[in-house]
Amino acid sequence: MKIVRKQVVAILKKVADRNDQSPVEFGNGSASDEVRLVAELIDDGYLDGSHMEDEMGRPCHATVTGISIAGHDHIDQLRNEGFRASKKGKALAMAKYIAVFALGIIATVVSQWLAKKLGVD
Repeated sequence: MKIVRKQVVAILKKVADRNDQSPVEFGNGSASDEVRLVAELIDDGYLDGSHMEDEMGRPCHATVTGISIAGHDHIDQLRNEGFRASKKGKALAMAKYIAVFALGIIATVVSQWLAKKLGVD
């Protein structure tokens, strides 16, 4: 799944980052799994364009004219999922839990100390 996520992000980024408005062609010289992913992204509404299938019904060529808003959102979602699954993302999540726990203890200690200082029981 991790490899497919990287491939999808790379395809969407390739289309999103192009400088001109010319179509991006997949098929001639592209890997068959890349063409299949592009065809699926077109069918799912993440990319604008069309694709052709060979006699076996497998995508063999795709022309992409743009990326949809859903495609941009999908890039962000896949990047976030990738970050959360990384060691750095997991460490950051753990640090957040530890910080919340520590702040809870500090708040309890401070409130008890203030109550004692103010004579409130």
